[in-house]
Amino acid sequence: MTKAYRLLLDALGPTYPQYLAMRVLRERDAQTVSELGERLHLDSGTLTPLLKRLESAGLIARSRLAEDERRVAVHLTAAGHTLRSCADACSSFATRSPKPVTAAPPRPPVPEPIP
Repeated sequence: MTKAYRLLLDALGPTYPQYLAMRVLRERDAQTVSELGERLHLDSGTLTPLLKRLESAGLIARSRLAEDERRVAVHLTAAGHTLRSCADACSSFATRSPKPVTAAPPRPPVPEPIP
């Protein structure tokens, strides 16, 4: 499945793990890093560099929560929301089932033996 997405995501920019993080944020924006890590089954040591790359690409923004400055909230930016529609197209294309094969392709004619 990852290979199917990789071909489509190469044109958009994010890697497959970055795409998954953005999908989770699309479902519910403004999640904390720990909530995002739980949903993606990633620890903060893996998730933080991934989020830094998305932030440097302008797709997400991180901010400390006013009520607890130890916690960081992650939001999609306008560019992240724009990329979201492209990612939706990727998702529907990559998960589309191939058309079922109903018959074997015709065989080429067998040449006559040379006498």
